[in-house]
Amino acid sequence: DTPDAWRNTHPEYEYKFWSDADNRELVRTKYPWFLPTYDGYAHPISRADAARYLVVLTYGGVYADLDVKPLRDISELLCKVSHESQQMLVTETPNYGLTNAFFAAVPNSATLEQWVRKLPSLAHPWGGRLFPHLEVMLSAGSTRYWRFLVTEAEPSSLVRLPLGEWGACSNCRSRCPAEPGAFFKHSRGNSWHNFDTTVLNWLNCHPCLIVWLLVCLALAACKTLLARRVRLGLSNPSWTDYDDVALPSTRSSQLLPGWVLDASGFALVVFALNFDM
Repeated sequence: DTPDAWRNTHPEYEYKFWSDADNRELVRTKYPWFLPTYDGYAHPISRADAARYLVVLTYGGVYADLDVKPLRDISELLCKVSHESQQMLVTETPNYGLTNAFFAAVPNSATLEQWVRKLPSLAHPWGGRLFPHLEVMLSAGSTRYWRFLVTEAEPSSLVRLPLGEWGACSNCRSRCPAEPGAFFKHSRGNSWHNFDTTVLNWLNCHPCLIVWLLVCLALAACKTLLARRVRLGLSNPSWTDYDDVALPSTRSSQLLPGWVLDASGFALVVFALNFDM
């Protein structure tokens, strides 16, 4: 029902659904220099990401994902691109930054062409072999698209669609109250997501857990280093070489240099000192 929603709210607009075959034919005929990169993408969603930029670069107009349905005529939004220097309407997302799920541009936009010309050099990003999600997002996906727009594109060429008018819900929330000024209704999409995407999104929504994991890893690393120093004889001898030794318990107390903590109690001592401060 998404195509019908666009046709009903925009009867004077031309609506076109682009298939995989249509996309590749456009690349082959209009951008043959990009065809090896396009065919070389490991994931179909990467080809879909790249194709949307090429279609709008060629013909101008509006791109929208299939899970984005208009609530009313968006001509008001397009009128925001009113000055000659302004070439693109880009969309803020509650999931950080800018999204490529909806954007608009004039034909042959210099900003969009600059972005398209960079795509071959970004086809194989770091981390891609470990996490398919990173390969998608950091090649032609929305994360790399956002980074380009905020770090390399001419700011005066961009007009931003604010969150209230976009009306999307964060990945960290299953339901959001309807925005009274929103132009769009969003259904649950993300059909390309795999298990690694689910895990990474979950971690992104629980930053405190990430902090605790990093703390635990740091403590484990310190414990390992202490145990290694003891085995190699790099530290002073054990507690028995000192008379009347007691652990410090006040805020002003500090561990004396040369003490060797029992590895099994290391984390407890560190946490106790941290909580006392």
